[in-house]
Amino acid sequence: MKFQKGQSGNPKGRPKTGRCLADALRAKIDPAKYAETLARLAFDESEPSMAALHEIADRLEGRSFTQADPELLARLDAVEARLREVENERGK
Repeated sequence: MKFQKGQSGNPKGRPKTGRCLADALRAKIDPAKYAETLARLAFDESEPSMAALHEIADRLEGRSFTQADPELLARLDAVEARLREVENERGK
């Protein structure tokens, strides 16, 4: 059977089962606590987490962008500068 042009082969979409890991995690995790933990890890004075910084950037700006956003680049520069400061302080 060939699909008609412009029509989905599955018009109702994927069935909602509610049994996937993501659904279980959403039911258990408080978004405010998740955000607070990410921020604490990302901006920890003694050991900032690059993974947490990436997660925050992905959530705020999206995983990728096609053209350079000057405001985003300025914010990323500020984060990089702060990370260098922390690394220098740890090196002392």
